[in-house]
Amino acid sequence: MAGRLRRSRYSCRPRERVGGRSNGHAPGRHRLFPSVQARVRRTALDATECHASVVDAIVDSPRATFARPAHRGDPRCADIVQARDRMPILTAPDIRRLVDLDIPERRQEYGTKDCILYALGLGLGNQETDADLGHIYERDLVPVPTQLAVLAASSDWMRDPRASIHWEQLVAISHDMVLSRPLGPSGIVRARTTVDAVYDRGPGRGAVIHWRRVVLDEESGEEVGTIRAQALARADGGFGGEKPVRRCHPGFPRRAADYVTEWKTDLNQALLYRLSGDLNPLHADPDVAREVGFERPILHGLCNLGIAALATGRSWPGGLPVLRSIGARYADVLYPGDTLKTEVWHESDVALFRCTSLRTRNIVIDDGIATFFDREKSAREC
Repeated sequence: MAGRLRRSRYSCRPRERVGGRSNGHAPGRHRLFPSVQARVRRTALDATECHASVVDAIVDSPRATFARPAHRGDPRCADIVQARDRMPILTAPDIRRLVDLDIPERRQEYGTKDCILYALGLGLGNQETDADLGHIYERDLVPVPTQLAVLAASSDWMRDPRASIHWEQLVAISHDMVLSRPLGPSGIVRARTTVDAVYDRGPGRGAVIHWRRVVLDEESGEEVGTIRAQALARADGGFGGEKPVRRCHPGFPRRAADYVTEWKTDLNQALLYRLSGDLNPLHADPDVAREVGFERPILHGLCNLGIAALATGRSWPGGLPVLRSIGARYADVLYPGDTLKTEVWHESDVALFRCTSLRTRNIVIDDGIATFFDREKSAREC
């Protein structure tokens, strides 16, 4: 059923609703990384390993465009490649079922230990300073705001056969979260997840799925916050749907950053972060990581975004503001042990940021924007 024409705060032009819901969110850019693909093609895998590289890894970075069988020239992988080529293309009824999918509500009771574990997963407490103590010590504990992303979170709906998507081919493009109020150190929350829209990038180029999760306080019923995400389903394009548009961002000022900080990650950081809920083996199992072309397990994209959120908050002079919203596009991966450099520009009430790996010099997080509760306005609209 067609919806009303509306202008999204994240979109640069009016859009129509797709599949019956208006999501108000435009997709991010997706870049290919031929050098990485070439490295994978040089890796000799048998058919079983090739199949495992497809099934076992839900890669959370656009850098891993090779999670589908990349060994097209390897006869040992021919049956796997042919099977992928025979995968059915999503149809209009499939899209309607996906958008209308009834995703079970999730419930979580969390406390100070969960808040501290999440903060430790971001690497707080590994510096020679007491600045992190408020997030990792139970006395007067202040939760890290981006913990919202892991509260009552689940990706089980992606594996639901009714969704008709090839979940093993999903790649996270971006995350945006808005907090309705600061997080408390304990509580019981419920989360409702819905698929807002599906956009078609064309045959062989995948589909962009927009979904959101609304987190509610169980006792009061009030909204705690909302997480919106865009994921690229690489095997599901070509169904004739509306084309996505580029994610909109105000752009970075033509001046040096107002604040620059470097965050040294720990070698065990992905192992700690995954204990907050994301148990994807890509972040723990070296064999899984190597099968899809990485040197070793990588850090979660949401972990990197959490680090960036802390950096943007600490960039404001005169005290630490409380995060109200944050959003960014994932551009590359970061390995545990690498240093993440965050550059922040202050534009009125908004912090614009991007993050770079000091080792590779590649941009890891791009088009970042954050707002804070104690600033006068919320984020600007494009």
